[in-house]
Amino acid sequence: MIGASALYAAWLLAGVTLGAPAGLSAVVLVLAAAAVVLLLTGRLVGVGLGLGAVALLLTPALGAAEIVARGAGALDTPFEARQNVVAIDRLFVATPSLVRHTLPDLQRVRGGAPDLLAVQSSAVASVFSHPNGDEVLPIGGFTGTGPSPTLEQVRAAIARGEFHLVLAFPSTDPRIAWIAQHCRALPDTAPPFHGYYCTPADAAG
Repeated sequence: MIGASALYAAWLLAGVTLGAPAGLSAVVLVLAAAAVVLLLTGRLVGVGLGLGAVALLLTPALGAAEIVARGAGALDTPFEARQNVVAIDRLFVATPSLVRHTLPDLQRVRGGAPDLLAVQSSAVASVFSHPNGDEVLPIGGFTGTGPSPTLEQVRAAIARGEFHLVLAFPSTDPRIAWIAQHCRALPDTAPPFHGYYCTPADAAG
């Protein structure tokens, strides 16, 4: 068990580029190997058990300390790959900060609609909804590919004037394709989004 756990810890640490002490996987493997040798030979069993315990607990203990040191929460992951940290920061920290500056403009083009806008993926919708608690219609789940709402539901919502502005990624999704075909494109939308302005008349087409 000690050897298997140490190998698994080393495998997990192999993809880490942020937060893990240099050489941690090597230290874990050396401690585990020494523990296994001592236990198998029956020499210094107490020392072997101690080394095995250190090998098993060192990585999770340092991981917990790393989470506390950077002020992360209970659901955060220690020793993350740098690209993951950058992506998460961009989506949930940098992007919301930028979104807050766009909200006055979005409110001006809202046109009295109940929803501030519709946006592809619930992950992005939360970014626009969170600052002021505005209703935002997510098209698709976290990845933007979920089946809710359906195309007919999107058309019905546009026909009722529930929203006007749509932000979507370049996509072959039939809902986004229909919006691109029937609603007015907004050429000044910041990439990677494509922006559209829909009216009830568009749903009749």
